[in-house]
Amino acid sequence: MILFAEKSEFNRHILFWWLIAPLLTLLILPAFMQPESFAIASAEVRYLTHWGSRVHPVTERADALFNSLFVDSGWVRGSLDLAQPRTRDLPAATGLFRWLHGWIAGFWMLLYRVIWRVYALLPIYLAAILGYALPAFVDGLTTRLKKRYDFGQHNPIFFYSSMHFVLLAVGLALFVPITPLTLTPWILGGYFFLTAAAVWIMASNLQTGG
Repeated sequence: MILFAEKSEFNRHILFWWLIAPLLTLLILPAFMQPESFAIASAEVRYLTHWGSRVHPVTERADALFNSLFVDSGWVRGSLDLAQPRTRDLPAATGLFRWLHGWIAGFWMLLYRVIWRVYALLPIYLAAILGYALPAFVDGLTTRLKKRYDFGQHNPIFFYSSMHFVLLAVGLALFVPITPLTLTPWILGGYFFLTAAAVWIMASNLQTGG
């Protein structure tokens, strides 16, 4: 029963951080922010250029995917036209339509920025996995083997806590492209460092059931 409860808790965390939280953020942010605030920040373009990636191919791929899925199919134009205020509407209805029009415009701009960031961040994520998470995992396993050789103890509390944090970190990897914050080296570097630390703690206290 305890094992089943733990698995259920992990499943709930995965469902929330990997699916529900990103979707809610995608829907809520346009309601409180102006559509212009979802434009690609120049700081992110500079960071991508500094990383060694070319901005133009990233933008081309993002444009191609967004246009093929939402523009060419008529979703963008149709939704914006649907929320366009009409002259015969009452003032209250006109205000509601204007708000809805702004929300829809912000939603599409945010969705485009998410797609652009996914293309931009993918090589950075891969480099972080190879440069941070994988070495941390290997070193953590080495530490665990040393504990076993020295008859040390593996802390199950550290293991389960860090495992939850790793699940959270993976969920945040999906959330990062949606965040309203400008992605800077400090934000991404801090995220990668904390993720690697959680991976190390989890690996060094790995519970095998043996």
